[in-house]
Amino acid sequence: NGDWSSDVCSSDQQTSKSGGFGMLDKNPSIKCNVSSCKFNNKNKHYCKLETIKVGTHEKNPTQVECTDCQSFELE
Repeated sequence: NGDWSSDVCSSDQQTSKSGGFGMLDKNPSIKCNVSSCKFNNKNKHYCKLETIKVGTHEKNPTQVECTDCQSFELE
């Protein structure tokens, strides 16, 4: 369980791109505590991507454990 802070993003968008997704200091709309992902802002527990792709590894997902962040990249 991550520490979900409620502070507002005050950083400027950066110009670098990764996988076609824009990078931010943190995206206040995407909370994430997967510290092994290179897009995780470890200090604030948010994703640094503008958008993410969510998918599943199951044919008919019925539980949250059946879904995956398909934007994940190992740091």
